[in-house]
Amino acid sequence: MIRQYLILISLICTLASCDTDNVLINKETEDVEYFHAAVDALNIPDSLSVLDSLRIGFFGTLGPDLCYSVSHYEVNPINEGISIKIIGKHILNTACLQAIAGYCETYNVLVEKQGHFKIKLINPENTFLLDSVRIY
Repeated sequence: MIRQYLILISLICTLASCDTDNVLINKETEDVEYFHAAVDALNIPDSLSVLDSLRIGFFGTLGPDLCYSVSHYEVNPINEGISIKIIGKHILNTACLQAIAGYCETYNVLVEKQGHFKIKLINPENTFLLDSVRIY
C-alpha cells in the first residue's frame, strides 16, 4: 500500500514539474525561441456601435508540447482597421508535457468611427485571415 502511494506521489511530482507555469525560470538565462504563430480561426461580431470595444477572438495551434505559448502580439494600424501578428514562444531545454499546445486569445480595440473596420490576422508565409465588422 505504501509503495502505491509513493508511486502516485512520484507521478504527481513528475507531472507538476512539466507545467511551465509552475517552473521557476531565470528570465535572463532562459533558452527561448520566438516564432510567428499561425492563426486557424477568427471570431468577431457582425456589427458594432461606434465607441464600443470590439472584441477580436482568434485561436490556433502552437506546437507539440506545453513549452509552447503565446508571447505577444504585433498590432499595426492599416487602412480602416488593424493587422495582428501572433508571436509564439518556445522554452527550450526544459522537460515538457507532451500534448498539443493551442491558444485561444482575445484582443480588444475601441472603434471610433462608422463604416467597416477591417481585421487582418497575419499568418506565416505571408498568408492571412481577413474579415471586417460593420460599425454603425
